Amino acid sequence: MPLINDITDAQYESLDGINFSKFKNFFTSPYHFKWSLNNPEKPTDDLIIGNAVHTMCLQPDKFYDKFAVAPKVDRRKTEDKLIWNEFCASSENKSVLTQEMMDMAFACASSVKDNKFFKDIISSNPDSVFIEAGGSCDFSGSKIKGRIDLYNKSKNVILDIKTCKDMPTLSQMKYYAEDRMHYMQ
Repeated sequence: MPLINDITDAQYESLDGINFSKFKNFFTSPYHFKWSLNNPEKPTDDLIIGNAVHTMCLQPDKFYDKFAVAPKVDRRKTEDKLIWNEFCASSENKSVLTQEMMDMAFACASSVKDNKFFKDIISSNPDSVFIEAGGSCDFSGSKIKGRIDLYNKSKNVILDIKTCKDMPTLSQMKYYAEDRMHYMQ
């Protein structure tokens, strides 16, 4: 499968094929899978925070194109209603974070970006590092597509950033990976 480096969300969505995020619903039942194709899940706060961490780590220059931090206002007051309406107009098509969510995402991303392994993998030869690379192909008669968070070709490393609410133990990390079928991606 040829990879398109730095693929945008819109480009990825337009690729022909099914991705694992949709296909994993098949393991619940074929009906769940079919329903999920036409009924996208509303992003939870946890998913928005995870996406924010992901973007801060891998595409920090695109963060404010994708995310907006909501002002803390009392929407019962006229002046605050105006601030809120202006915020809503300026943040259309962006994921909205509260200040608390932003602080959490920033703390997580800072930890990742300060990690020696991460620094080494992301700062290698720029021609061999692919960030947000995606593609599609025909696999056993089915069109599939996928996206890789980070692929360092020269070091032969694929990195997939995941977040969780708690400071996980090794057994919790194994549980998260199994429960969410990360191993199948």
